[in-house]
Amino acid sequence: MEKQKWPVLQGSYTVVNPNASISVLTLFSDIKLDLNEVALYGRALTENLGIERVVTNLIANPNIRFLIVCGEEVTGHFTGQSIVSLSRFGLDENKRIINSKGAIPFLENLPQEAVNRFREQVQVIDLTGTQNKDTIIKEIKRCALENQGYFGEPFFVTKKEKEKKINLNLGENIAVIDAENKIVFDPETGVIGEKSSEANQTA
Repeated sequence: MEKQKWPVLQGSYTVVNPNASISVLTLFSDIKLDLNEVALYGRALTENLGIERVVTNLIANPNIRFLIVCGEEVTGHFTGQSIVSLSRFGLDENKRIINSKGAIPFLENLPQEAVNRFREQVQVIDLTGTQNKDTIIKEIKRCALENQGYFGEPFFVTKKEKEKKINLNLGENIAVIDAENKIVFDPETGVIGEKSSEANQTA
């Protein structure tokens, strides 16, 4: 594997053996799985940022070919159901996970190429709701026997550029401007709207 920092994003997980082919997502549950067959294991609580972190870390390590989803489902977020749906159905044109039951299952920070890579590289095993450690370990051992080998080069998700913002002095107030979309926020009134020509002259 290419010598780069891995995992690339921090999270509620434990790295065991980066050269292993199996990762385990324990959702809301805290299950220890310190086995040599496991690359990393840990939790994810949301159907958007949580899943983005999981996908970003897994595709950055081509050794990982399996993701076992287990543990107690996250109430309201349906993180387990959502990542299984992502694997099976992908995203729609609005970057929403197709068939997800989650409240806000949008992966705004992942390019389509990253989602495609995840779906091609990683086989997702759905054990959502299972907290029995013996059952989970049995599945880990089964996947280890089916190791499909290294999946090409690592895929690193490039961070989006932050929106360019500038401060304008409008009397006694400071308005925050989204320079690209010309949006003004007046903290005193709480009003959000387009930048006026008067504000443009002030700038």
